[in-house]
Amino acid sequence: MIITRIYAKSGLKNWIDAISRAQVTFRYTEQGPEGLILGKKVYVVSTRGGLHRDTPNDTQTPYLQTLFGFLGMKDVQFIYAEGLAMGADAEQRALMSAQRQIDEAVSVYVTSLAAESDIA
Repeated sequence: MIITRIYAKSGLKNWIDAISRAQVTFRYTEQGPEGLILGKKVYVVSTRGGLHRDTPNDTQTPYLQTLFGFLGMKDVQFIYAEGLAMGADAEQRALMSAQRQIDEAVSVYVTSLAAESDIA
C-alpha cells in the first residue's frame, strides 16, 4: 500500500475497492454500515521520508484506521519507519526503531498464541 503526500495512490485505492465488498466484508443495517471482519489484528508498516507521526500532517494513520474500522477491524497496530529521507543517520535510526517495533509485535503475538494453546 502506498500513500504519498495527502492522498492514496491508485494501487491502494484499487486494493481498498477489492476488499470493501457489501455483504462480504461489511453490510448495511438500519443503524448504518457494519463491518463483518471481526476479531482480526491488523499490522500496518508505514515508511516515510519525513516525520509525520502524531502530527496534523499524518493523513495515513486516520485514513487506514477509518478503513479498517469500517470493515470491522478495530485492533490496528502501526509500525513506523520515519525520517528515511533525512540523512543516513536518521535512516538507520528509523530502521532500527521499526525493527524494534516489529520484534515487540511478534513477541506479543507469539505470547498470545502460547496462552491460547495453554487454554485449549
